[in-house]
Amino acid sequence: MTIAAGSKILATDYNTIQSNIVNIIGAGSAQSGYGLTYSATPVAGSNYSSIALSNVKITAAHWATLKADILLAAYHQGITSNTSILSLVGASFTGVISSTTLTVSSVTGTIAIGDPVWGANVTPGTYITAGSGTTWTITPSQTAASSAMRSGGNIQAGDRITAKETTIFPTAVTAITTNQFLNAEYSDESFSPTLTNSRTTSWGSAVNPTVTHAFTIDFTTSANARYYFNSGGNIQMSASRSGGTVSTQNTNWSTLLSSIGTISFNYNSTVRSGTGGTGSSIGFYNLTTTNQTVFTGSGTGSYSTNTYTVLMRCDVASNTTGTARYVYVTINFTDTHNNTFSDSVDGTLTSTIARRRATGTHVVATAPTASNTTLLTA
Repeated sequence: MTIAAGSKILATDYNTIQSNIVNIIGAGSAQSGYGLTYSATPVAGSNYSSIALSNVKITAAHWATLKADILLAAYHQGITSNTSILSLVGASFTGVISSTTLTVSSVTGTIAIGDPVWGANVTPGTYITAGSGTTWTITPSQTAASSAMRSGGNIQAGDRITAKETTIFPTAVTAITTNQFLNAEYSDESFSPTLTNSRTTSWGSAVNPTVTHAFTIDFTTSANARYYFNSGGNIQMSASRSGGTVSTQNTNWSTLLSSIGTISFNYNSTVRSGTGGTGSSIGFYNLTTTNQTVFTGSGTGSYSTNTYTVLMRCDVASNTTGTARYVYVTINFTDTHNNTFSDSVDGTLTSTIARRRATGTHVVATAPTASNTTLLTA
């Protein structure tokens, strides 16, 4: 970046900020991109004051569209209390300036140290250097009668913008880039038709040691898959066992599955909400055409050989750049424990699958479809 206090606002400065935000909310590439239409577009020319026909002035309207794009991502991510985002949003208030003291009232938004101050009676290049509440210290010294004022990124047409004022923009872009996989606006949904299925027939031990639930998730396009995971989406899995014979073997399975909670497969890892089992650093962008174990949980004591495992693969040899359209999931329930008292598992075994995707005012990811390929009853 070439932005510095006292320098001209170059088109390259503006365009660098614009391209960085578009990388997050636009098509992006690999692990960046929400797939949205953005407002701000690149500008031609050299700097904001040029009058050459081949150049375009960078106006308050340009900065307003850039701000809108940044805030779209910030609201989706839920980072509106981030100091960089608060400065970008800025504040509106009634202000009176006497020398280097700014007294404010009727404040909407957040005033912060370092923010520029705008207003018809305010000297261009005025900044807040200290203070809090209703009393702030500003520079340079001046006198301004009570009037409507603004601060931070609350820029309006007619404001004189220098390079120093624009430094709040790359800082805000850094915030949304750091938090790009957060998702504050989402919906937890079942697949339709549902992937959840159950088994009530006894299984386990030497006769039928493993029962499997397998399914295929289709994102329609690889771009949709990228946008889904980049915007904080995940695939959720859980399981339970209930009813049946009162036995230590059944109880151990019920305890194991309950302790795991909900397993979430996201862009770069697989985690669980409970305390049982072990996740992995394998997520969507780590998949290959070979099955990888993304999660495993085991029984306790003499039932430690009983395992619940989740394996995943995709339709491309290496998905590091997000070219996969399909995700293939295999969940195995394996019981090899055997004794003279109880050598099988009965009751109702249920495997539950759901999806979390970005839905809300700002980002909406396309919902993937899915189909079962192997049922627990097989």
